[in-house]
Amino acid sequence: MPRFRWKKYLLIAFSIVIAILLARFTPATATKAKISPLAPPETTSPRVTLSEFRHSMEQTHALIMSAYESGNNTPGLRYSSAQRQQAQEAEEALERAIKTLDLSEVPPAQLEDIGVESALLLNEILGRIPLPSDDQIPDITTVENEKITYLGD
Repeated sequence: MPRFRWKKYLLIAFSIVIAILLARFTPATATKAKISPLAPPETTSPRVTLSEFRHSMEQTHALIMSAYESGNNTPGLRYSSAQRQQAQEAEEALERAIKTLDLSEVPPAQLEDIGVESALLLNEILGRIPLPSDDQIPDITTVENEKITYLGD
């Protein structure tokens, strides 16, 4: 059973990488994504940051799997415009998840690779452990009242 689970996650990771490559080497279409890629993710508190990360990764996975299933059901060698659009939206959602991570210590030349890998690995870890309930994760009020600061400060 663990071997099957490993293959499933490898397929998901591979699908995300394919979507990123597909989005980079195909022209982007001019339709609106559900979440504006220009708006940075909200990271005002640990609760909101975790929520933003999880939502963005779930959106990435859903878009990739939808494009993958559509590709399996569509004959031909080329991706449809809908599949390219889904890949573009998945890349934007993944980039949004990466922006919730503190990658300030990562060299610029490695930022993209380490960002993608870190987001995938963190999502994998969070999917395997029990998470505390939302009310146990500090929100903005708790952060301000208890003067919680970033560990690097």
